[in-house]
Amino acid sequence: MRVKFNHQAASVLVSAYTLIAISIDRYMAIMWPLKVRMSKSQAKLSILAVWVAALTISSPIAMVSCLFQPNPRYTMCNRYVCQEIWPSDHQQYYYSIALLILQYFVPLVVLMFTYTSIGIRVWGKRPPVYGSFRVNIIMRVDDYWSERVEELRDKS
Repeated sequence: MRVKFNHQAASVLVSAYTLIAISIDRYMAIMWPLKVRMSKSQAKLSILAVWVAALTISSPIAMVSCLFQPNPRYTMCNRYVCQEIWPSDHQQYYYSIALLILQYFVPLVVLMFTYTSIGIRVWGKRPPVYGSFRVNIIMRVDDYWSERVEELRDKS
């Protein structure tokens, strides 16, 4: 039996946590536009933090994953099956719940908060020039069509 690391959980975590890092950076840029932006060293540190968190959270999978050959055909073809063999069902259950929370719910909540806040900040306020310009255009178009309708009525 050989131990094999499953990269799937780590890849999903890296993707999700990278999206979180990007959303937090955008959130800070929109909410505090005059604040100093992230430096190169801070960006590198956040990338390192994303990878360390992802590899740490997914490391139990590496410890319980094993390659084996379930029957003689696999041996004959030199093929292996990777399977998680947990010491107890409770450990597998609690790790799966923790992984669900850390892989899905935490990124979902953070992304919903940051992008909803950004949307409220960006679309919640209308620039005064745009608002009055739009109203003037609509009124002019409405006046134009009202005049055209009256002209058609007068002709008929």
